[in-house]
Amino acid sequence: MTLTDFNPIIETIEEAYEIPHLNATRRISALLPHDYYTSNKHYPVLYLQDGQNLFNPMAQFGDWAIDKSLGKLAEEGKADVIIIAINHGEKERINEYLPYYHPRFGQGKGTFYIQFMTEKLIPYINEKYRT
Repeated sequence: MTLTDFNPIIETIEEAYEIPHLNATRRISALLPHDYYTSNKHYPVLYLQDGQNLFNPMAQFGDWAIDKSLGKLAEEGKADVIIIAINHGEKERINEYLPYYHPRFGQGKGTFYIQFMTEKLIPYINEKYRT
């Protein structure tokens, strides 16, 4: 097998996944282990923010190359994890992540973001994938 044989399977879950807690939508993607569809394993899940930067060589703020890192880890037998990539809200990014009032950014919406994660996204991922 070559290193590319171990690269994760990248799926777009939805281009505009509804976040009613923020009255917004976000692109949500999944990076699945390379053998996800040929195994019966269950996997832990890692939820990562700033999805635009995780595996896009053309990303405005740089490519963090999570897909390539997972491929290298999988080759070593260490990448049994599902990563859920959630794009940030562009101009609203900081405000959506802040859980408190900030003099420069205003009242943070981080509490609503966490509610979205725990009440909507995590249960959805647990139903859709073998977690």
